[in-house]
Amino acid sequence: MSTSHRELVELLHQRAVRCVYQPVVDLEDRHVVAYEALMRGPAGSPMESPVALLNAARTQTELATLDRLAHTVALREMTSHPGAAGHALFLNIEPRGIGQQLPESLERPWQAGRDAAIDSGLQVVIELTERALLDDPGLMLWSVGEMRDLGARIALDDVGALPESLAFLPVVRPDVVKLDLRLVREHGSLEIARITHAVRAYAEASGAAVVAEGVETERDHEVALSLGATLGQGWLYGRPGGLPAELGACRDLARVPPGPEVDGQTPFEVVAGQRRPRPGDKGLLLPISHSLEDAARALAIPPLLLGCFQDVQFFTPHTQARYTDLAAGLPLVGALGTSMPASPAPGVRGAPLAEQDALVGEWNVIVLGAHYAAALVALDRGDFRTQGRDRRFDYVVTHDRDLVIAAAQTLLTRLLRREDAEESRAAG
Repeated sequence: MSTSHRELVELLHQRAVRCVYQPVVDLEDRHVVAYEALMRGPAGSPMESPVALLNAARTQTELATLDRLAHTVALREMTSHPGAAGHALFLNIEPRGIGQQLPESLERPWQAGRDAAIDSGLQVVIELTERALLDDPGLMLWSVGEMRDLGARIALDDVGALPESLAFLPVVRPDVVKLDLRLVREHGSLEIARITHAVRAYAEASGAAVVAEGVETERDHEVALSLGATLGQGWLYGRPGGLPAELGACRDLARVPPGPEVDGQTPFEVVAGQRRPRPGDKGLLLPISHSLEDAARALAIPPLLLGCFQDVQFFTPHTQARYTDLAAGLPLVGALGTSMPASPAPGVRGAPLAEQDALVGEWNVIVLGAHYAAALVALDRGDFRTQGRDRRFDYVVTHDRDLVIAAAQTLLTRLLRREDAEESRAAG
């Protein structure tokens, strides 16, 4: 056991985690609208910085313990502060510790703090990083649902550090988007413009708040406004420290409306309910599906690509090669069908369909990105006398963004199932 790990174990045993708080302000009038709780170890010790604490942790349980202790402290200090009712508190979560079962001696104080926060009307905002979303989208999407069920808002942190995460915005539907600090530092490039355009588009459509991080100077403040941010955080507005004696008037943070309810539905059911299907054979639909793949490949900000092939036999070697190539540049490429393995091609995430799933009768190709949305949804007519390119379908091609998001959600609920997320959580 290393020295740092021994120090961490002792720190956790003594419950010696503390919090400092940094303000988040409205960029227009600089009124403080929230505080972010930042974990610290004992002042002056080698474990004082959050980086040292996280680097010393060796297990998911230790990471989860750090989070629980920090959250308990922050919730207790915030809810016990006079005049805190209705204010907003940002809490960071280390993804590798999500969902770990901890002893009641840790869980009870955390649950008490959570319940007190709810009773006081505290606006709790859970921060997840975009890297965690890309590393394990199934676990993150499941966690987002769990946290929302508890009444928390969701913030996606460091957005723009990895532009491929932008495709998940319409799926995760964060209430707050926190721009990576490099966007303020390196503004003016085409890449930064593409990222901020994507965030603007999401915020405009959803009503989400946008936070610029790392604002240290008046020039940074101007840049933050030009990037489309509505809120700011950084040394210009206040360094991390204790909560002030007076918190000021509270303001409601944005809450993005929930996504479409699609449980048990299929893409064809979602889209055909709003658009008239037309007949066509496989020979007609193949070039349409390939054109959608080409569109996904050509986009400057890479999208999600989801395909349903009815049965694994239709995920042919030629299709596997195309999807392998696509997976090299896209954040998520999925393939569903009966008997589909978990990894049907390099980089491709697969999911088997139950024989009784209505999705078995559909051929779907869905592309969902920051600015682009398109779906081919087709229902097999079931005439087994026709084979190959003569197979007949009823189909719709749509570019309606809301319909495409809903159709994509039906596949993601099968591709990134809750049980898979729980297995991933337990295996780590």
